[in-house]
Amino acid sequence: MTFSVYGATGVIGTYFTQLYDAIAIHREELTPYTREVIYLISTTSNFYSEPWLHSDTNLTVLLKRLDACRDAGVKVFNFVSSWFVYGTTELIMKETDECRPTGLYPITKYAAEEIVKDYCSFHGMEWRILRLGNVYGGPDLNTSSRDVLRYLVNCLKQDKDVNVLAGLTRDYIHIYDTCRAIELVCSKGKVNEIYNIGTGESVSLARAVEICRNHIKSDSNYNVVQPKTNEPRLKMALDCSKIFALGFSPSISLEDGLEDLCKNQKFCTPAHFLTDKKSKRQWNVWKAMVGFLRGRT
Repeated sequence: MTFSVYGATGVIGTYFTQLYDAIAIHREELTPYTREVIYLISTTSNFYSEPWLHSDTNLTVLLKRLDACRDAGVKVFNFVSSWFVYGTTELIMKETDECRPTGLYPITKYAAEEIVKDYCSFHGMEWRILRLGNVYGGPDLNTSSRDVLRYLVNCLKQDKDVNVLAGLTRDYIHIYDTCRAIELVCSKGKVNEIYNIGTGESVSLARAVEICRNHIKSDSNYNVVQPKTNEPRLKMALDCSKIFALGFSPSISLEDGLEDLCKNQKFCTPAHFLTDKKSKRQWNVWKAMVGFLRGRT
């Protein structure tokens, strides 16, 4: 299946369009080339210096492209969202949980989800919403605000001390596995459904930093900083049972992914990843499995 991809010049979009038979839509263009689209355009952090960028990027730009998809006869609109929309929900975040986002980025992302559902239902399009965990790895496009682990690795390589929030845990998923899960859900997932994309594991940032420091043999110290009393998203992990039921499982462990980020970076782009014989064999097995699942429908 071929997808038209909005936001193909971002970190995830760049990786996805190189890994799959996907058509990148130029950032100035509105009309998709296929009847199945993947939407990745978004702000990436909760900045307040130019607050209108959140509404412009996450809502206005989205509505213009929804109009274009309606006019082009798009069948399914796959919207890539974020776990941040859950806000202050419990540690294990399920797709059925009530969302209580705080901050301009999560609030506008959740509003965008609601717009997609309402707009598509009204105009006879089907939709899927994919809520990503903490994605790391991939090409370095100078977006360290999105990829905190890459930023910390760069600090450790320079022997700079880093601060780590006490008790902070995240569901880290490598960009390669993220793209695999996106393609699987957009090909095999039920329409008009929400899917979490992650590993289902809650890992402390302190542990991730320690793994990286050992691989780099850095002289950096990391300082454990106590969180603010109103920190709303200190601990998190995603319930990923829905994508696991589709046949997905992560292929790159956090330890292997962080070691690669610190050293060889052979996983940073699909071209690098597929030069490794073992990785290429795994990729071919995965493609065969997804092809088999498609043939059953």
